[in-house]
Amino acid sequence: MTKFTAEGKQHEIRPAAGDVGKMESVSFVNDRPVGKLSGIHPACRFYSILEYERIRSIRSGKPLSLVVFETDGLNLKSAQNRRLERILAKRIRSTDQAGRLDSRHIGIILPYTSESGAKRLVESISPLMSGGAVMPKYSIYTHPFNWLFDGKTGESSRDNRNSAENQYAFANSLLPAWKRAMDIAGALLGLILLSPVMLLIIILIKIVSPGPVFFRQQRIGYMGKPFTMWKFRTMKLNNNTASHQQYLAELINGNAQNGCTAKPMTKLDDRLQLIPFGKILRQSCIDELPQLLNVLRGEMTLVGPRPPIPYEYREYQPWHRERIDAVPGMTGLWQVSGKNRLTFDKMVCLDVQYWRQKSFWLDLKILLLTPAAIFLQIKDGMHNKKLQRKGDDKND
Repeated sequence: MTKFTAEGKQHEIRPAAGDVGKMESVSFVNDRPVGKLSGIHPACRFYSILEYERIRSIRSGKPLSLVVFETDGLNLKSAQNRRLERILAKRIRSTDQAGRLDSRHIGIILPYTSESGAKRLVESISPLMSGGAVMPKYSIYTHPFNWLFDGKTGESSRDNRNSAENQYAFANSLLPAWKRAMDIAGALLGLILLSPVMLLIIILIKIVSPGPVFFRQQRIGYMGKPFTMWKFRTMKLNNNTASHQQYLAELINGNAQNGCTAKPMTKLDDRLQLIPFGKILRQSCIDELPQLLNVLRGEMTLVGPRPPIPYEYREYQPWHRERIDAVPGMTGLWQVSGKNRLTFDKMVCLDVQYWRQKSFWLDLKILLLTPAAIFLQIKDGMHNKKLQRKGDDKND
């Protein structure tokens, strides 16, 4: 049982009967609840999202605000309630979430938002309540200073925390069933059909370069959990990563300093460290094929953000870390939207956009567009090679 104060009155918030623990009974299409107004989550889902965002706030050290509106609980379909829901669905940002805490209260979760920022949102809503509708009473809570649950400690009560953990499989955390099924089927099919190609690559690497065929590298996976990612080795043994670390730091911090003037994420020119045919393997993305094993293991998915290297992740600003709130993938919206022609910040925006809008048809579209994106990458590589040759000829 949880209480909060709004306009000097004590109200009791608890999910509607039958909501908690029954997420499977709620149907979703394109990450939206069926039969509900678009953008307003049911209580069972909203409590899970609230706990999830609280954990993210602790991890990032950034504020999290929650606005709670008191509505007409006796008539959920009243004109005032429907008007408020429509306004909220239109006014909130793509990073915000709106939903019901119970039959009498609607909440808005505002990540990276202070109390003053939450107040400005409420003030922008008030003039839109036209048609004689009265602005409902509201309260604002900001983590960790003044939180909805057990306000003095800033922590959820034990009952609500356990409830949220039991519902932790909402769409923004675990893979939907259709996506996991697509991953297993696609990875198995890929391993079977591409096994002759992979065998040829193994033989090629053994011939042209001494050492192991596979390159294993630690990457940052879902919710910051490290995992070992597999690739075909395209670089010489014992190469120095210092230049790559510096290059990534400049890309990330350059975006932070220069915004739109930041340079695109072109590959670092490391020709001297590549094995013979290594550049071809990279440009064609054939070196990524062993990651089908990571997909089968559930560490990656076919479509999702590329997993960052630990030293890359250390350079991230707090909002960049939203990339790892998704399961990492082999291809994604960034890859088919321009990839190395885009800036780092644009990549992050596309990754976050994909995870919030993921659907079967979007995944299928990205998978179908990936071969064309790889062809364009090869074409760009050949063009850059010609420019490099011209530059070398001029220097001679």
